[in-house]
Amino acid sequence: MDSYKSLVSRVHEGQPLSVEDLAGYGLSAKHASRLAATGWLRHLGHGAYAPPGVDLDRDASLAFLARTVPGLHVGARTALNWRGVRHNLTFKETLSLWGDKPLKLPSWLAERFPSHYQETQIFDSAMPASFGVGPLPTGRPDVPVSMPERALLELLSEVGRRYSLEDARNLVESVRNLRPAIMDELLFHLTRIKVARLASMFADDLGLPWAELAKKHSDRLGGGRWVAKGKTGGGPGPRAHSLVVGAVIGLSHHAEHPLSRESRPACGALTRIQAVEPGASPRRHMRCARLIRWSASTVNDFVSGKERTSQVRGGPPSLQ
Repeated sequence: MDSYKSLVSRVHEGQPLSVEDLAGYGLSAKHASRLAATGWLRHLGHGAYAPPGVDLDRDASLAFLARTVPGLHVGARTALNWRGVRHNLTFKETLSLWGDKPLKLPSWLAERFPSHYQETQIFDSAMPASFGVGPLPTGRPDVPVSMPERALLELLSEVGRRYSLEDARNLVESVRNLRPAIMDELLFHLTRIKVARLASMFADDLGLPWAELAKKHSDRLGGGRWVAKGKTGGGPGPRAHSLVVGAVIGLSHHAEHPLSRESRPACGALTRIQAVEPGASPRRHMRCARLIRWSASTVNDFVSGKERTSQVRGGPPSLQ
């Protein structure tokens, strides 16, 4: 019982405990099992315990997991959010966790702190696993979090699965003061051509200072522009979506050319374009492609001052 009292008095609030932690307080695995059976300890899951009546702390739980999972760190959008890069203030966070080996997150963690785990390796084995990862300036030193440069590339690797092209573009635009030396090193070890192409495309479109750097490494891996493919293998790429969306947004914010009757159908068309899911049928993708061409033509003619009254009255092509 003295060992248990020592444990309760010294353990950090909300800290999960491993069998090794309990042994440090003089409690064997068998003793811990007896304490759990009588309610003096909570058995969270395999090899994890906590004092009863204590709410688990998020960061303490992540630190616990990082001790046992190689390379585990907070990455992608969560890391950007924690480091002050936010776009959607109403965004309900699901923790984005990355690691070096396959893992099913323990239910005691996932149920309390909604999370997803990513084991995809986007860098080669020559890069140290801890490069571009570190604790937050005011956070726990044992909770690794991707730095903005690495988090950005991790985010781009999940475009089309967890994040839309528009979300990714907005976040890329929000990231400021990326360090060229860190970005160069990460891009040098990058193995995913999709990530390199997206980084180059966004940096070029947004006129970011690291655009040439991204292009150099995109060319090294194969160059070109990234084009999304759904499960059916087809569909208009996000580059076309991006161009048309950008054109219409530009019109709507232009002081001398407020969005007029001629360009409003293009906006409505874009709303339907964005609703096309990646795995839609080939026929739906073909109709979406016609909508993109119609929208782009409408916007271009509006900018140049051409009349399209007859076609506008006919309305945009249907997606049905």
